[in-house]
Amino acid sequence: LRHTELMADFAAEFAFHYRTRLAAAKPPQSNWASDVEVQQTSFDEIIVCASRPTRFMMSTVALELLKGQASGWPRTIDFSMLGKAPKNLEDLELEVTKDKCTLITTSSGEVERLAAVSAIAISRTNGTTLMQLGSWDPEQGELKVGCKLPGTKQEAGETAVEAMQRLLKKDLLAFSEQIDLQQAIAKHELEWSRSEKYNLRTKYLRTIFQLTVDDDDDWPELQRLQSYDKDGVPGKARISARRSRMLPGSFGADDDDIEPCIADFAEVIGLPDGDGQRLLICGWLRDEDAERFKGEGDGKVSLQKAMARIHIDELILSSVKERLACCQLPPSGEMVLSEGDRFSSLTVVPQQS
Repeated sequence: LRHTELMADFAAEFAFHYRTRLAAAKPPQSNWASDVEVQQTSFDEIIVCASRPTRFMMSTVALELLKGQASGWPRTIDFSMLGKAPKNLEDLELEVTKDKCTLITTSSGEVERLAAVSAIAISRTNGTTLMQLGSWDPEQGELKVGCKLPGTKQEAGETAVEAMQRLLKKDLLAFSEQIDLQQAIAKHELEWSRSEKYNLRTKYLRTIFQLTVDDDDDWPELQRLQSYDKDGVPGKARISARRSRMLPGSFGADDDDIEPCIADFAEVIGLPDGDGQRLLICGWLRDEDAERFKGEGDGKVSLQKAMARIHIDELILSSVKERLACCQLPPSGEMVLSEGDRFSSLTVVPQQS
């Protein structure tokens, strides 16, 4: 190592991350370290959150192997794997260069993409869990739906705890004062998916922080979304057709096939994201409802229908700003809103008969 600076730096960084995780190995975040196992210290788990130079070095080695496989070299390649030849390597190399992707080579010689994700499961004693249901981009006028736990990818050099602390200072700022990660139980999961674009397996290392809060906890910063009936409710008269916008797919030919509005059977809230560009839509769902809305197939279709009546009302923008002002802003001030910001709170309008 003394004669190879690059390998010496790699060994020193690996040892640093190993020691850090060894010192942090204690309940509830991890099992106690033993002479058999120290959790979160596998090669994959350390490399995925290493510094950019280290990850780039590992990815470059893997890329060279992929290029050799794509060109038919080495000749000892397993012909049963020819149908799994990598694709679009120029695009993959660009992802590596931009630090959007980490590649590793397994002991069997297979190349995999790596990603580490930190998520949080905030459950209430009434049996509901906070789920992210989608996001609204006011500039693009675009709604994206997807039922999942709030979470974020780990950045270079971040541990799972540090990634979650970053999320609590941004997207989940309204919850930051009520959540103590030191009391959360950390659950580690491994998920696989296959990239059709690159014909490569992607390995997701997920850390889920689990904690329970009381039903009567007061969340004054949250903007609750409510269902409006056709007879009208206080404030409905203020909604202007000129200044209000319906989310895509609100009304269509298949009105009879629309699911009950999600705000009719679940508590749904709106949160501005940490970058100040989108509005996150979250809800307290029971396990059976969360499972029904998960996935890219039928679950996503059902969720789209259940959110079809959500309406963006720009006239009560000041309400969201006032609620945000109650939050403790991070030192960097990412969440400070200017007069030009276009966040809006959400209401739910009735289905037309």
